[in-house]
Amino acid sequence: MEAYLNGHATTIRSEGQALRAVTLVVDYLKAVKQVSAPLSFWTPSRQLDFAGWLHRTHQHGAATIERVINVLGAAMNDAAAVKMRLDAIGQPVEGAIVSHVPKIVYQGERIAKELKLPRSQIAIAGGATARLKTVALQGEKAALLARLEERFAAR
Repeated sequence: MEAYLNGHATTIRSEGQALRAVTLVVDYLKAVKQVSAPLSFWTPSRQLDFAGWLHRTHQHGAATIERVINVLGAAMNDAAAVKMRLDAIGQPVEGAIVSHVPKIVYQGERIAKELKLPRSQIAIAGGATARLKTVALQGEKAALLARLEERFAAR
């Protein structure tokens, strides 16, 4: 996460969102007592647990949760990218930090499934080709909130 923040995240328009997302990831890892968790920690079930934690702890909706998890995925993909980096003594070297990262599965389709909504009621409202997306949920507000609370209360 630190390499992502110090590299790519400082060059993007949504730097503030990236910084907030990283803070939330670190807070979650502290909450589950896994501050030194390896990348393999982020299995699909952990991603969903993180999503539930975001909803319970910060009352985030599905679109915000997806944006936060997209930042996590971008940071992991950045770690796997071969590019110029500084080694331990500050010399530039070409390489990746890791060779493999977990797949981020908590996207629009998964949101629809977990919230028991028809896919037609979920749309990418912004950022379709960007790593950060805005998701629009259609339906009655009270029913959508109830589904979110029901889905994440069990975690």
